[in-house]
Parts: sequence; C-alpha cells; structure tokens
Amino acid sequence: MTRDEAIAILEMVREDTIQIILTLAEKAQKYDHLCDKTSPTIPSGMTLVYLKPTSRRKKRSFGRTHGHKGVSRKRPEKVTAYQVHTLDDCPDCHQPLKSPIRTYKRYIEEIPPVEPVVTEHTIHGYWCSQCKKIVQPTVTDALPNARLGLRLVVFTAWLHYLIGISVNNIVKMVSVFFNLQISALAKQRCFYHLFTELVKVDAYNRSTPWKVFRKKLSRLLKDALRLSEKKTRVSPECFLRLKKRLYHRLEQFLATPCQDKDAQRLIKRLNRHKHELFTFLEYEGLTPDPPWAC
Repeated sequence: MTRDEAIAILEMVREDTIQIILTLAEKAQKYDHLCDKTSPTIPSGMTLVYLKPTSRRKKRSFGRTHGHKGVSRKRPEKVTAYQVHTLDDCPDCHQPLKSPIRTYKRYIEEIPPVEPVVTEHTIHGYWCSQCKKIVQPTVTDALPNARLGLRLVVFTAWLHYLIGISVNNIVKMVSVFFNLQISALAKQRCFYHLFTELVKVDAYNRSTPWKVFRKKLSRLLKDALRLSEKKTRVSPECFLRLKKRLYHRLEQFLATPCQDKDAQRLIKRLNRHKHELFTFLEYEGLTPDPPWAC
C-alpha cells in the first residue's frame, strides 16, 4: 500500500474505512500464519514461541565414560533381619513348582516403624540431716519440668536452627514419622532475667525517672503473675477481661516516653519481645520462668 492509497482510505466514510482496515488486518494475520520465517528485524522477545526455531542441543551420553570401573552401593556389614522368599506354584499359570534352580541375595536397608517410648519416672525424695533439706536424684533424660525427652528436643532444634525447617512443618514431621503429637507453642520470655536486670540497675542508678519506671514495670509483671495464679479461681470471662486489661497496660507503659537511658534500653528490649512476655497466660503448662527461656 502506498501513501496516496492510505490517505484515500482515511478520507472515505468512517464505516467504509473501518471495514477496509479490518479486511487488511485479517489478510495480514493469514499471511503471518502462512509465513514460517520471522523477519530478522523483529526482537526475539516479540516473536511467538511456536514461531521460534527449535534449538539443537548437543547430544551427550548419560552415565560415566566407557570402560569405567563398576560401582554400586556397598553391601552392609551388619544384617539385622533375614527373610526367605519361596514359591509353591507359578504366579502366572499356578503350575506346581519343584526345587529352586537358582538363588541370589538382595540387601535392603529400611527405616523401621517408630513408636514413642513413654517412661514413668518415680523420683524419691530424702531428708538430708546435714543440709536440712529434701534432696532427690536428678532426672537426666529431659529438661527440668519438661515432658519431652532430650533426643526429641535436640532433634527438633537441629531441624529448625540448622536445617531451617519451620516449626509447623516440624510438628507435622514428628506426628507422621514418629507417631508423636506435639504442639508449636510460642516463646515465653523469662521474668527472672527482667527482675535481675532491675536489681542490677538499682545498684548504680538512683534517679527519679528510673525509680518511677522500675515501679511501674515491677507492678505490671507482678500483676501478670498474680493473674496466672488465680486463673482457675475466676470465670473464663473474668480472666479474659483482666488479661486484655493487662495487655492494654503493657502497650501504654511501652508508649510512655522516659528520659532515663536504662529505662530506654529496657523499653526497647520489651518492645522487641512484647509478644513473648505474657505467653504463659495464653497456654496451659507454661510458666514465666521456663528453663529454655533462661
């Protein structure tokens, strides 16, 4: 099409111009389908995938080079179980069979089905007349006050911190592979460290802003402990209301500005771990001083 022909089409009536443009577009589309070759001026990214030529990859043989020494999985040195496989009749035609004419051995290594071992520990306490207190033997199979053994704790810690598997996926793996039901509880920050920090700062900081900050924080933590103690003595609605009030007090406390440097340092730490401060109020069996939080 020449320039004069294009100008003549544009000067025509609108409907006639639209019809001619649609006809030309249809002819161009048919031409593209009939033409296998793509113009070299068209960028590769604008070329349809099915119009691009198939790339020729260099054929290579799989496996090692010809004549290499054969290798396979090493035969295990220790065999823990034996199975003998025999046939009385043919599996295809059911013809009775006589003595075997050949015998060979296969070694299959497998993971045995795992069932959790539950051990009841009976700990006897004894009165020591020298120390004037009750003493008892130490249980080394688990952490203090823990119901999961050390092997499971170390294994799940290895999966999470070294391999990088999420806690929820670890819970699923333990349930499927070991038939052991556990739950992913949130972290609980240790109150003992907080109270110890307050005592340390008291030894050198006697400023009024610090005393005000310390009094409010200490009262807040002690109120949380008291609420945990009376959880079973109040109704669930009352406990929920008091717990919400405690969280609201924590937010207000952290939002209150303080000029003391030690207070600012602790506020920054509490803001970073505020979601792990009152976890023991959310879950059964947790204490504000668990051994794994110290």
